[in-house]
Amino acid sequence: MNQTRAKLWTKDFIIVSSANFFLYLVFYLLLVTMAVYAVEQFNVPESQGGLVTGIFIVGTLIGRLFIGRMITTIGYKRCCTPV
Repeated sequence: MNQTRAKLWTKDFIIVSSANFFLYLVFYLLLVTMAVYAVEQFNVPESQGGLVTGIFIVGTLIGRLFIGRMITTIGYKRCCTPV
């Protein structure tokens, strides 16, 4: 019964986890500063700044649905790599 366990903390796992962490960090920072930026730069009420943030969230969710289907349909390499 000599079973070897696969290592979790491989080089690829750390690179992908780091890239994912920074991607979501940028998304979150953009999300929390968007309403403040709209209020300060465009002199809109806070409710409209919140509406802008909400529209951004809904647009991101809809975009993820379409991109997920596109990746499944035409393949990752053809969809997500530059030509």
